Amino acid sequence: MLTCPTCETKIPAADVNIVELVAKCVACDSVFRFDPARVGDAPDVEPERPKAITVEHPAESLILERAYRTADAPSVRPVVVTRRWFDAGVIFMAVFCAIWDSAMVFAISGALASGEFWTLLFMSLHIAAGVGMTYTTLAGALNRTRVEVDGSTLRVRHGPIPWRGNLTLANDGVSDVVVLASDMKVNGQLRHHVVAHTTAGAETTLVKNLPLAQARYIAWALRGALVRR
Repeated sequence: MLTCPTCETKIPAADVNIVELVAKCVACDSVFRFDPARVGDAPDVEPERPKAITVEHPAESLILERAYRTADAPSVRPVVVTRRWFDAGVIFMAVFCAIWDSAMVFAISGALASGEFWTLLFMSLHIAAGVGMTYTTLAGALNRTRVEVDGSTLRVRHGPIPWRGNLTLANDGVSDVVVLASDMKVNGQLRHHVVAHTTAGAETTLVKNLPLAQARYIAWALRGALVRR
């Protein structure tokens, strides 16, 4: 897949003109020409690690044992990449949720005290919104995403607050890990997905809607761990 020379975001086929050999990057708005012979090249240089991300390299003994027992099995480098969800936006949402939830508690108490139970039905959507926002804010404050590559699997887990997106893939089913732009913007900045290309030609999203720097680093770390050598 073609990569933007400015920000190294992967360029989807829809943004590539194979006749004129011109492509556009929606992440940084760059328009550039490319050499078709070099499409698919991936950067080997480690990008700067964002503060929200930590990397661990577990002992490789089990991996080496597996490679020894199965001579034709592709080897991997075990790695654990952890991303902390907390950012400045969580603080704003915590204050907003405190005000919203306090207002809801006051309104519900008043309705129960006055016997006007029908008003609870009117407030049900507001109550549900408060519960949803509070849950999301707690997840943003406490959660971490852990992406682990070991001898046979690539695992993605979010917690401790339960969250959708946990998955497990077989290492030998992953051919590459790339960064693709999403449709979401936060403060005017486009968010990005970390995506695994499978040997069957499919795409599986590993981690969604990250700042570009975080997505690039996670993709680099996973690609380096899964490289066949």
